Amino acid sequence: GVTFMAFGNGAPDIFGSIASVLSSPKPKAGLALGELFGAGIFVTTMVTATIIFVRPFEIDVFSTIRDLIFYLIALGWITFVFLYSTQVYIWEPSAYLVLYLIYIATVIVGHQLHKRKRKKLRENSVKSRRFSTMLSRQGSKLILIANTCV
Repeated sequence: GVTFMAFGNGAPDIFGSIASVLSSPKPKAGLALGELFGAGIFVTTMVTATIIFVRPFEIDVFSTIRDLIFYLIALGWITFVFLYSTQVYIWEPSAYLVLYLIYIATVIVGHQLHKRKRKKLRENSVKSRRFSTMLSRQGSKLILIANTCV
C-alpha cells in the first residue's frame, strides 16, 4: 500500500518534474524539486485539514511521527545536497532510494509488530474473560485458589 498509493498520488508531479528538467537546454532542477516538496507540503497540510473539517478522525500517532521523521530526513538531505554540492553525483539520488527502502522496511516491520501486539491483546482479553466467567461460576472457592496461585 505504501508504495502503490504514493506512486499513484505522486506520479503526475514526478513525471511533470522530469519532463521539465529533460525538455530544457539549461534545466532548473531547483524548480522541479521545489514543486515536488511544495506538493508534499500541500498534501500534508491542506488535504489533511480538509479531511478533518469534513469528518474528524483519530490519528495514529506512531505512523504520523514515523512519516514526519522520514519527511524531515528527506528534506534535510535535499537541503544538504543543494547547499554543499555543485553537481549531482550518483550516490546522492542513490541515498534517496536507500532512504525510501528503509522507510518501506520500517512500515512493514511496524505493521507486523502492531499485528502481533493486537493478537496478544486479544488473547489476553479472551483469557481474562474466561477467568472472570470461571470466577462467577465457582464463587469464593476460585478466588481462594487464584489468590494462592499468585
